[in-house]
Amino acid sequence: MQLSRHLDKGFWAIAANIAKALYGFGIVFWLIAVLPKEAYANYLLVQTTYLIIAQLLVSISLAAYIKFYYEKGDLLELQSAALLIFTVASAVIFLIYIPLIPWISVPLKMQDEMSLFLFVPGLFFASAIKLFTNEVFKATHKIKAIFISEITFLSFTAYWLLDFISTLD
Repeated sequence: MQLSRHLDKGFWAIAANIAKALYGFGIVFWLIAVLPKEAYANYLLVQTTYLIIAQLLVSISLAAYIKFYYEKGDLLELQSAALLIFTVASAVIFLIYIPLIPWISVPLKMQDEMSLFLFVPGLFFASAIKLFTNEVFKATHKIKAIFISEITFLSFTAYWLLDFISTLD
């Protein structure tokens, strides 16, 4: 019985990672074909900045939640504290990040740098619920729920990206 539970979790974990990888490859190859070289380079800088900040925030603010999930008696208190730390850490990071945008973008020679790097907080806050929810699912070992969360998020972002790119023509 334990083996089937582990196989089930492994299947859903692999499925979630495959979905993210296919989405990533598909979007990257599509953007290479559609966008001019400079626009694609700017997209990569914004996306990479977003990924670094998002992973740092999740790691810093939710590590204690995952560690103490099974040891803590009051899970509502633990989740509330994790959500509070996640929210405050996000606000602090972006209050530091946003004033630095002009200094970051000038050496990179980005066109319209303010609007491009302002997408990073937008991307983060659009995905913050998914990031937090997936950490809750990891702590509770609900791997199938992570897969569903990822597929839902990737579907909405793919739709939004296709719609946004079609307006550029």
